[in-house]
Amino acid sequence: MNDQDSVFTSSETSRTLEPNNQIDILARILSREAELGVSSAETYVPSLKPREVALWRSSSELSELLRELAQRRTSQLHCSYFGNPSCLFAGPQTKAYNALKSNFGGASAMQSYYGDLSGEHAIERVCDEYELAIHAGLDHYTAHFGIDYSFSDGMYDYAKEYGFDRHDVLQACVLQTETYLRRIYERLLSKNLLGKQVALPTIGIENAGWGLEYGIQDSSDFKALFTHLEDRNVPLRELVMVDWDLNHLLHALGRDRSSKRASFFLPEDEITEVMHRLVSETKGECAALAMRWISENVLDPKLLPRVRCIHLSDCSWKSEAYFARCQAVGVHLRTLEAETSPEQRAALGEQMVLTYYDNHLHLGSADGMLEKRFFAPFARALQAEEARRSSTLHVERPLILLHELKNYPFSGSEGGLNQEVALQRQVEFLRGCGVFFQGARLEVRF
Repeated sequence: MNDQDSVFTSSETSRTLEPNNQIDILARILSREAELGVSSAETYVPSLKPREVALWRSSSELSELLRELAQRRTSQLHCSYFGNPSCLFAGPQTKAYNALKSNFGGASAMQSYYGDLSGEHAIERVCDEYELAIHAGLDHYTAHFGIDYSFSDGMYDYAKEYGFDRHDVLQACVLQTETYLRRIYERLLSKNLLGKQVALPTIGIENAGWGLEYGIQDSSDFKALFTHLEDRNVPLRELVMVDWDLNHLLHALGRDRSSKRASFFLPEDEITEVMHRLVSETKGECAALAMRWISENVLDPKLLPRVRCIHLSDCSWKSEAYFARCQAVGVHLRTLEAETSPEQRAALGEQMVLTYYDNHLHLGSADGMLEKRFFAPFARALQAEEARRSSTLHVERPLILLHELKNYPFSGSEGGLNQEVALQRQVEFLRGCGVFFQGARLEVRF
């Protein structure tokens, strides 16, 4: 199976677009660099080769991949990923692993999804992808080592099904990150890809969303990760940086229908002291709370030097929580449970994800959470950090601004919108905030 025809389709992997002159469209977008600021692209690796197979098996296959990356003007890669990695890597002697196998309907379906039953294929695939980034001369690799979500969107409560709460999954993701780094290091050592003559891409740990995902979610989680990597003397830890997806941070918020006040749409035991403080300080004013929540994490002064990439997009306001503890809630769960077809359940769960959470609206959307009056100071702070890094006497990794507008069709239009139009509107929003990011990048998934 590939990402498109898996019985259990994740909210991410099903979005690869059918080819339709996409390379020409991308070339046109990049030709507008002076206007839009976009100079290169991030490529989603499963769009090159399905995630359950080896990325290449011969030098000619590797050469073909390199040719395609060059054609796309690729500067960074976005990894392949799977649902429920914490359960998979827990091992066959655990409740979590065996509950996962049961929820798949048996070992055969589970193996078809992951490529094997041990997680070894997932690790080897990541090693392949990072090695590909080196061969292609890319400077960044976005990884989902810190993201855990249900393989079938919305069906399973992690605490009840797997015995995992948010903190258990966080710790599992920290340990998974260590495992991945050690295995990547072993791969590079075995292939003589370590040394001053080899430029190694940074590894950006993307933050997990809220409600429908667990993992490394906020700035305190990232600090715990970096402390662990230092304490354990994990190889390649100096390459590990933060990739902030603004849309994922905004998953945590919602707006009451009656009062029009905003709050965190999460179970009470997952609402932190910081969240309570931000609601109190903003009095629940919607746009103010959304921007304070983003700034509290992204601009954390102790973490900001480790931030490598900002994934720019917005999220729509929701008036009820559709997910809690990675499971659909209320009538939404009952709707999923009423479906006997795994394919239909997956489709309905994904529809909820894309509509209310992972919708990646362009900045400036009428129903978005982020407003210029609050976003402008944040954007100027990012621009100041970008300038600081470029002028420092020390060698620092540049800050990457990535336009993540993958939900808009790349070719054609949907209500008059496609990625090129959405990008143009997002850049106009940023100009209205008084900033323009030259050398930005665009995520592509064709």
